Amino acid sequence: MNNKIVLTIFILLIAAAFLTGCMKIQNTTNISNTQPVQEKIVKIRVTAPLTGSYAYYGTQVQRALSLSLEDNADKLKSAGIHIDIKYEDNTGDKTVAVSNFNEFVSEGNVPIIISTNTPLSQPLIRLAEQNKINFIALVTGAKDFAKNTTYVFRDAIMSYDEGVLMARYLVKMNITRISTIVVNDDYGLSGATGIKDEFTKLGGTVLSQEVFENSASDMRSQITKIEDKNPQAIFLAGREANLIASVKQMNELGINSNKIYSIDSFESPTVINGLGNASNNIVITSDYFDLNDSGTKQFFDEFHQNYGAEPGIYAIDAYSAGQYLVQSIIDCGVQADQINSCLSTRTFSTIKGELNYNQLHDAKITVGIFSIYDSKKILIEKLN
Repeated sequence: MNNKIVLTIFILLIAAAFLTGCMKIQNTTNISNTQPVQEKIVKIRVTAPLTGSYAYYGTQVQRALSLSLEDNADKLKSAGIHIDIKYEDNTGDKTVAVSNFNEFVSEGNVPIIISTNTPLSQPLIRLAEQNKINFIALVTGAKDFAKNTTYVFRDAIMSYDEGVLMARYLVKMNITRISTIVVNDDYGLSGATGIKDEFTKLGGTVLSQEVFENSASDMRSQITKIEDKNPQAIFLAGREANLIASVKQMNELGINSNKIYSIDSFESPTVINGLGNASNNIVITSDYFDLNDSGTKQFFDEFHQNYGAEPGIYAIDAYSAGQYLVQSIIDCGVQADQINSCLSTRTFSTIKGELNYNQLHDAKITVGIFSIYDSKKILIEKLN
């Protein structure tokens, strides 16, 4: 073999080695580019009454919020986000709710905490502000609940507003004389104030105002005083057990259910089932929703398939909350301040329609008025 041939072979070997090395480098680069981005974990923590007298509210929220996050799992995955959600049962005890909240804070890096019910949520306002954690309060109807806060958001119909809307409806129905009978707490008293403020402003007269304690089971003396005034309508606001007792005792004393007007607490199956036909023709305010909307119908179908019943308004609120929290996390970021900015300024698309928080950090909620018949709600009209 002459020198020229040897040289040629040598050059070809060097070229082949060089090309192989380039290919390896190129392949290595391609592999590194296709490695998945590390998933961001966002903790959402929930303190709710999953047992005890408030259990209906807590379980509705737990079931619907979980469904909402499941339905948005693909969106979250595409954004490289994993939601780590944890529920703690506060048994309807505000001391336990505070303990749950502090436990969540001690974990660190918790940007969102959710709670339910006014008595269980009010003690958590200060803690949320101190720790700069976004606090979503569901099933919480007290007036000005989140006023003058930065991190507290209330997503629920306010009993005050329901009272205002009911007053307008009553005047529209040519009712000019009413009495009120309500539970002696923020929920009941706010509702009574709302209907009185608006009803008197519109020219109506509130003939009498009666209250009863949450533990009360006999409201006959208050009902008798109301009956003596002969109102055209009676506004009733209370909790499950005393709602049932109030309506039954009104019926016993000759007041028909078609004279009773109330608010969203009649949503509880405990109330509807406990009253049976005695609830027929009672008129209430509650969340408005459109079952012709495909997303809303899908949620109702999923909820029924999983739990064998239609979702109540508290489930609708929780599912909606899951939707806008997912939108906030994907669009604005996973840190508490980023989520806070989103909640404070954005308008979100939810099964309750377009939703945003106002300056008082109350969610804008569309309300409907319904008649109860055969243990079901029948929409009369959309109120706002």
